[in-house]
Amino acid sequence: MKKLLLLAVTLFIATSALAGVTPVVPGMPEGMAAPAQRAEISGFYFDTTNDDWQMAYMGLPPGNPGYEVLYTNEPALWSSTLGDPIGSVYQTVSEDRDQRAYWLGYYGENGFMGDVNGRTLQCNVYSTGNWTTISADNGAMGDDDGNVYARWVVSRESDTGGTQGMFISRSGVSLDMNSFSGWETFAITIDENDFFRWPNNADPTIPSYQTIMSDYDQIGLYIFSGTDDLNDVNGGGTSWFMDNGTYRLQHFGANAISGDATWAIDNVTQGDGVVVTESATFDGIKALYR
Repeated sequence: MKKLLLLAVTLFIATSALAGVTPVVPGMPEGMAAPAQRAEISGFYFDTTNDDWQMAYMGLPPGNPGYEVLYTNEPALWSSTLGDPIGSVYQTVSEDRDQRAYWLGYYGENGFMGDVNGRTLQCNVYSTGNWTTISADNGAMGDDDGNVYARWVVSRESDTGGTQGMFISRSGVSLDMNSFSGWETFAITIDENDFFRWPNNADPTIPSYQTIMSDYDQIGLYIFSGTDDLNDVNGGGTSWFMDNGTYRLQHFGANAISGDATWAIDNVTQGDGVVVTESATFDGIKALYR
């Protein structure tokens, strides 16, 4: 069995634009125990279960006080009919911006998951090809191209809890979710030039790219827009904007242009034949935000 991915950025507090408001954005839970000894490696094929993958949505749940949050993580939905071959994890969303598809992934809670430096991550991704982001609707500034991308995420938890650091694939080597419908192979060779620390202004004292990639414990895919520049909570082309009294995380997650939109993941491996996760016993679900 396998574990969930905690796809994390830091908890931000806006200054001028969000005065008096403490918005909640993706963050690692605090107080987590140090990883145990590394387990044996096996693969994610989702033939009969969700293999302990997790998912979360982005948006404005009922009762939220005027700013968007990352929904509490929960077990990823599993399909017995959608797959390549059958069996996959997936999310389906509507046109509602308040529950946007955001991530599917796995966290190696019982130990680090190995070294991916220079190796190739690969999976099959399903898309209905009808995605939009708030940034596209908002005409966001910065380097956002308005497209919706699935991006590889590799991260590592600290020994005392929280995130040591995370890196995600740049838009130029990520998968445009509107460029196809059906199944597509998404592969990327782990190269520092093709990944960036997220957010870009994260604490520079946290472990380096090489450190995280050589001993990671979290892996999966994000969905968000084309920007590779998320430096702060304020300013055009970064994270927040005000929309009818609600602070929106304009680049985070995606919803359907019309009707419903579905994405799914299957067959997560490393292209060199070394699969990307550990064999372990799932012992609980942890919240993705604090």
